[in-house]
Amino acid sequence: MVRLYDSRKRVLITQIIDESDFRLKRNIEMLKSCERIIVQNKFVRDFLLGIEISSNKIYVFPGAIDRQTFYPGTIFNESILVSGDFKLRKNPEAIAHLFKNNPDLEFIVHGKNLKILLDLGVGEASNVEFIEWNFSRQPQLIREASVFISLSKLEGGPFSILEALASGTPVVATDVGIAREYLNGKNGFVIPVDFKPEELRNRILDSQQLKKKTAGVDLLKGKFSWNDYGNVIYGD
Repeated sequence: MVRLYDSRKRVLITQIIDESDFRLKRNIEMLKSCERIIVQNKFVRDFLLGIEISSNKIYVFPGAIDRQTFYPGTIFNESILVSGDFKLRKNPEAIAHLFKNNPDLEFIVHGKNLKILLDLGVGEASNVEFIEWNFSRQPQLIREASVFISLSKLEGGPFSILEALASGTPVVATDVGIAREYLNGKNGFVIPVDFKPEELRNRILDSQQLKKKTAGVDLLKGKFSWNDYGNVIYGD
């Protein structure tokens, strides 16, 4: 759990990663004293409502997107982008299975702890390009990809879903974090955490067709600016 407390406005910004982190119960009195509590998704909001935090204090806001960094392009390729820190909750075994069983699809892996994937036997796959994490490369990779995928078992966000949508790239994501709140079949698809391999493949292919229709289009339609974020924290 990550907490940021702004004493000027008595605002608590909280991001809860998983249910085991609900040590937040110890801080109920502090929460009740805040004017605003900003959470990343509706799951956390519902938890706070369940411990009797007033609904008029709670704001769901996943974060702000830098629109000068993440924006749509008109040039894209057939690659499917997977990015992140490939630890257990990112579901590296499912990612490796995807690579091995879809040799006709092209993947780019951009992230940290790439060794975890390499140790699963995908290092020799001719359809996968591995790129060590470098944030400066992420915007272009997202913008030019045909699809962005997130197969996490557990998430508070991931915020990269929104970065992809702002860049005009459809998303296929497991049903965790914010995925269900922002993917609607027109900008990507939500799949179960225990998805079947053929279901994932079909949704990737469907999303590649979406990209052809939406190239150059901001699939978030201007939401989540820094001004929006400031208004939530400090009031209009």
